[in-house]
Amino acid sequence: MADNENQKQIVFTPHRHQQQVLDSLHEQILVVAGHRGGKTTVGAIWLIREIANDIKNGVKADYLVLGPTYRVLNQSTLRTLFTYWPKGLGTYKKQDSIIQLNNGGVVWIRSADKPDAVEGLTARRCWMDEAALCNETTYDKVCQRLVQKAGEPKGRLLMTTTPYGSPSSWMNLRLIQLRNQLPWLLYVNFSMADNPYIDRSVYDRAKATMNESVFQRDFEGRFVKIEGLIYPEFNRIDHIIEPFEIPAHWPRWSGLDYGWSDPTAILAITFDPEGKEFYVYKEFYKNRQLAEKIGGFLKDEKFTYTIYDPAAVAVMNEVRTVCKLRMEPADNSVDVGIQRITKLLKENRIKIFDCCENLIREMEGYCYDKNGSSKPAHDCSHSPDGLRYGFSKNLAGVYDLVRVGGVSRKGKRNTGFDPLDLYKKPTLSKAERETNEPMPYKSFTDLTVDEI
Repeated sequence: MADNENQKQIVFTPHRHQQQVLDSLHEQILVVAGHRGGKTTVGAIWLIREIANDIKNGVKADYLVLGPTYRVLNQSTLRTLFTYWPKGLGTYKKQDSIIQLNNGGVVWIRSADKPDAVEGLTARRCWMDEAALCNETTYDKVCQRLVQKAGEPKGRLLMTTTPYGSPSSWMNLRLIQLRNQLPWLLYVNFSMADNPYIDRSVYDRAKATMNESVFQRDFEGRFVKIEGLIYPEFNRIDHIIEPFEIPAHWPRWSGLDYGWSDPTAILAITFDPEGKEFYVYKEFYKNRQLAEKIGGFLKDEKFTYTIYDPAAVAVMNEVRTVCKLRMEPADNSVDVGIQRITKLLKENRIKIFDCCENLIREMEGYCYDKNGSSKPAHDCSHSPDGLRYGFSKNLAGVYDLVRVGGVSRKGKRNTGFDPLDLYKKPTLSKAERETNEPMPYKSFTDLTVDEI
């Protein structure tokens, strides 16, 4: 890789699937792999090699690195790229989001979540990292940017990704399923176990204990339908947004799922009183955290209140002494809580900031336990449990004016009022109201009035 004394030698020994990528001459290469399989590493090496070969051959050109968001670019894509970037090949100019190559060419660094991110650009080579998180329109626009002048070699595209989304995603339907009819495309799939440079014990443990569909997706790198998915309505297009500054008058509270060996998951939640939407805007996701650390986070965020895992009363009492804030045990009615979140997802009234990566990841893998159980599996349950707790009580009054369960305790009359329907007001007498009692959601659960 190094052709002059100003460039450092790249030390990289590819495994067999990475070598297959590096040996390919296809116009497009699609690499779909499990976590820690080495897909991002081979993407970085491929791009560096293509640029270095062009410079060696006297070719001046522009290139493109594209990620689904700047957060992914900064935390994964560019971090890996600059781990292997040879000294003297080019200089990164962060303010302009480019790498200025030493022969005058440019590597454009762009985020696919920005409108028209690649408009006006041309590129000889493109590395599209976590491509399954980008939409089909972005893919089409990238292909257009790779069109070269007549008589010049065709532009080339490498896509590396984990299989986000379902088998009905555009990538699976348009590229993977039709790969045998697309001579210009090479499809490479490999798992975490195919990477000989990592500890395999994590893979083996997951294979023995995880939901099989989630394991196939996350570790084997396959587009599969997740069996028993609890929130099939959840998707990154409708429910994930870029962060923005939360207005000061919006209420802020949190849901907390406590763990020690497992992570403690705290979700910061707010509500837009004009748009009638809820936002999860920040997360705390760490294991082996003492009460001081947990309470310090709650105190710094200045939540009006926190609704916590009812199984962690003793620890939460200790946390309360640290943060001096209002803390309440959650209503742990699992089915009711899940259907409450389901309602918000279906109505697109809950949005998650893209910085809440653990919540997003776990929402995509949150499923019921094996063998047809109605109980959620332990894997991927920590943040979704925190989310469910955060909506288990109406302490901020945002489910609007509802202090009641929608049921008259004397006559057991179902009012039919849904506290998440913020456009409707309850018609309940004072005798029917019970402070801080959550609504039983009769309209979209299987509960009978007698069971509430």
